[in-house]
Amino acid sequence: MHRLKIFVILILCIAASCMAAESHVSLYGKWQNADNSHLMDIARDLVDRNSCDSALVCYSIVADRLRDNAYLQEDKKLLSRALNNISFTALIFFDYKAAVNALQESLKVSIESGYDENLSFVNLNLGGVYLGCNIMYGKKLFSDEVWNYLHRASESAVSSEQYEVAFVAFLNMGQMYFLDRQNEQMKEAISLLRRADVPADMPLAAYCDRYSRGLEAYMSGNYNQALAMFNSMKPLIPQGDLLAPKYELIILSAIADTCKELGDYAAAIETASLLLDLSSNLTAPESKRIADSVLQIMDNTEIITDPGFSLAVLAEHIGRSAKVVSQVVNETLGKNFKTLLGEYRIREACVRLLDTDTYGQYTIEHIAESVGFNSRSNFSVTFKKITGLTPAQFQKSSISDSGN
Repeated sequence: MHRLKIFVILILCIAASCMAAESHVSLYGKWQNADNSHLMDIARDLVDRNSCDSALVCYSIVADRLRDNAYLQEDKKLLSRALNNISFTALIFFDYKAAVNALQESLKVSIESGYDENLSFVNLNLGGVYLGCNIMYGKKLFSDEVWNYLHRASESAVSSEQYEVAFVAFLNMGQMYFLDRQNEQMKEAISLLRRADVPADMPLAAYCDRYSRGLEAYMSGNYNQALAMFNSMKPLIPQGDLLAPKYELIILSAIADTCKELGDYAAAIETASLLLDLSSNLTAPESKRIADSVLQIMDNTEIITDPGFSLAVLAEHIGRSAKVVSQVVNETLGKNFKTLLGEYRIREACVRLLDTDTYGQYTIEHIAESVGFNSRSNFSVTFKKITGLTPAQFQKSSISDSGN
């Protein structure tokens, strides 16, 4: 049952998909003379148009300029914001290391410059990134980091009345609790939220309060009461909220875990199935983002030519389930994974068949193996299906063309 859990990481970041952009070098030259304010505006516009790769260049130019020249407090604040956006864009590309590095630098600059209102956002997203790593790898590698950063985010958000951040930090801690049962950490998080003077009519206030009561019952071993609380949360999801599906996933995840503790495995499995179905209902931007990530991985010949490369491996690189990745490949790219992989491997095989300087001594069978095929016969069938020629015919035709 443990493998049936689905966690939802809530991060206050730019949620956008990524489209192909000009090379970083050409864009850097294109925009290097623009002032910082203009660059930030350009970047926001690029994000709105789903050109996150180009937006990353704009944010990087601003950060590079200000790292050694941010003498005024406003410049340091701008540097912090640029670093925040670098981290958010890195997350879109599933580059967790770059995201953490940018956020930690932003945290340092914010503390040094007294940019207190930025601390809650940075701590929240650091906690979210580490939580994502824990969930992706199914281990408690960064449990201390998750609890510490999310607690700091909640504390600073409550003290500065940034209640939206406090709610998101709390919901992430709730998700973390089901992964790492730290009762004292969770009780402290609930107590902090209860002490806050949150307006009762604020979106998510009632939802988070009911979630906290369900968690309290769960921690005390009163699973029937916990289940009743979790089951009553759905009507409390703010109407029209773009994150409504995420909030529903949080509820279903808690219900599935509680049913398991009650020994009602049939209900747990049924709820987990609902979780999987709901998590597969991707928005258009989410599908585009995953599709772009798939194509980015497929362009990495070192990865795709490994004989062990599979749909499961691709999904692990992207950080989504194999079911979701398969769905996106079929619906967005219009083909199944096997066909997609075959096309990319054959494309690389064509490059190697033509590269006589590097692969001139290779047999066709050796080239087939080098791009990930286990047998020459399968390679030949796939090659002809895609190119219309056998490997030998393709090679002969290319040699003939070059001779003319």
